[in-house]
Amino acid sequence: LNSNANCSLCYIIEMMGQKYLSPDSSQQQIQQFINSSCMLVPTTIKGECQLYVQQYGSWMSNYILITKTSTNMCQAVGACPDNRWQILLTTRPNNTATGPALLTTIYYDINNSNLYVGGGFDLQKVKGVSQLLKSSDKGYTWQVLFNGSSSAQNSNMHGFSKLNDGSFMSIGDETIIRSTDGGKTFFKDPRKFEKLAMSALYVNGTAFIGQTGGTYYRSIDNLQSFEKISYGPSGIYNLRSMAHSQGAIFFGVGVDVGAYNHRYESRIYKSIDNGKTFKVVFTGFGAIRDTYVVFHIKSLGNNTILAASQTTIIRSTDNGETFQPIFDVSKLDKSITVVRFFTQAQNGTVYVSLDASFSSPDPDMPDHNKHGQIWQSVDRGLTWQFHSRLNAKRVFELTFDETDRTFYAATGEHGELMTFK
Repeated sequence: LNSNANCSLCYIIEMMGQKYLSPDSSQQQIQQFINSSCMLVPTTIKGECQLYVQQYGSWMSNYILITKTSTNMCQAVGACPDNRWQILLTTRPNNTATGPALLTTIYYDINNSNLYVGGGFDLQKVKGVSQLLKSSDKGYTWQVLFNGSSSAQNSNMHGFSKLNDGSFMSIGDETIIRSTDGGKTFFKDPRKFEKLAMSALYVNGTAFIGQTGGTYYRSIDNLQSFEKISYGPSGIYNLRSMAHSQGAIFFGVGVDVGAYNHRYESRIYKSIDNGKTFKVVFTGFGAIRDTYVVFHIKSLGNNTILAASQTTIIRSTDNGETFQPIFDVSKLDKSITVVRFFTQAQNGTVYVSLDASFSSPDPDMPDHNKHGQIWQSVDRGLTWQFHSRLNAKRVFELTFDETDRTFYAATGEHGELMTFK
């Protein structure tokens, strides 16, 4: 068994769980098994086991209840190391560096096997700049393609997209970052863009650029011209996510509805006329915190859509006309505070990143919190199983290189790009 005492105990309980529990076990049976498991271990470690179950028991019960299996439980609850993710890139290695502390956008260009990552943000009390990097060898060497201005108030990058003419765009450095030479070099669009939010989308020749305040920029001519369109109230403080599904456009937002002490809601807006008009199709569960927002929306095809409303995965099977809650991760592990991002492999498996940053006293600073996780679904988001821990608390976007089944994850605190096979 693992030399770590807690890990050894966990493996003993995990193996016993495979004997005494089944997928049909009730919540009461699972809880009873965890509570009585220390009666089944050798007498010499009964005391240690009781202390261990006090620390991890509720997480173990929650995990088994949701996944219907005790397999991988010890990695899932953090009792045993999970070192399968390897670091390929660190852009903010220490507190004096000025590279991105958060890698907030990632894109894999399957046509030429180029991997792009970008980020920014002012963390660790040192001002950073927007930065975009490219790797042509699966993340082992990197080329810096763009460095933003140190005067920018918001240095994050979001919505990296490839246009149908082979050019690229991304929100970054408080403007639009573009490439017109196939991704070799990038430059700032000289036009003025105001109050840019944290999402952009390109689909079927139309670019959607998010703003705060219930408006967005739309271009139908590959960024030659833009029009500003209103879709919601001025209390929308972040247009955090965008998606396209079978002719419809979806915006995921956070709204300050202005109630007592400011009440925040997550909402999803839907358009069926290419972004001219929108209607509300989902209103989230209000909270007195300005992190309440729809962080990501993902179309799985055939009318199925997944979305992340703070700590809850919601799902639609009618192309976004209605959404139902599927999985509230806060009931699994109180350290997980954001459902961050979905991606889907060619074999249909869906992966989601679960972010733990807001359970720290300072969500932006590196600390002992390393609870960021990846979960997976093989039934189009209906049920979920643990996949892995990343040894990071902020986990952002995910992508695949399907040629050799390589998995990439962009994370925060130190601006790390991680890989998993």
